[in-house]
Amino acid sequence: MDHFIDWESKRHKDVIQLNIEDKYENLVYKTVYALLSLSKLNIRTEYVHCVDDDRLVNAINVYDIAKQNIAQSDTVMLGFMVNLSRPDRSLTSKNYISFEDYPFLYFPSYIIGGTILTNMKTIHMLSKGIRHVRLIQIEDVYIGMVATAFKIEMRHHKGFFPFKKPVEMFSNILSSPGYDLAYALLRDWEFIHQYEKIDHRR
Repeated sequence: MDHFIDWESKRHKDVIQLNIEDKYENLVYKTVYALLSLSKLNIRTEYVHCVDDDRLVNAINVYDIAKQNIAQSDTVMLGFMVNLSRPDRSLTSKNYISFEDYPFLYFPSYIIGGTILTNMKTIHMLSKGIRHVRLIQIEDVYIGMVATAFKIEMRHHKGFFPFKKPVEMFSNILSSPGYDLAYALLRDWEFIHQYEKIDHRR
């Protein structure tokens, strides 16, 4: 795996690696570091899609939705939004959070972390915000806390699925999780690609 990462990094210069254990509790650190790194890059891009590597993305649909919903002057994030979520106080849960770390009854609204669509203005605002909001180890909730504190608008879009959906539905949706195996991701990506070719011929 390291061989392929090194090849990708040398060829495209687009890989950021952190020297931390790859486990759920560290996901928030990867997200924070990615935001800080991205905000320091001198790049011109209209939109940013923060997406997990186990998600299948219909890129054409995502771009169309971005054009329709995100202006470059906006500070906004699109995704699957969760409201009135309560902290998990079960000691055995991977989402456990203590009263000391988060003493409130409900989390603020947040967008699930596997797929968030935004722009560079919002990335810059988030990267400033994380310096002032106390870290908790639930990544998507934490980004929601930062967004709430710094008045970044969060909008729900049903096309960002929280659970895996059949690939046949992908003409109408944006991203779906559940692709842990590379061959399944490539297979369904090819299905979408062929479907779009047929659709354009009509």
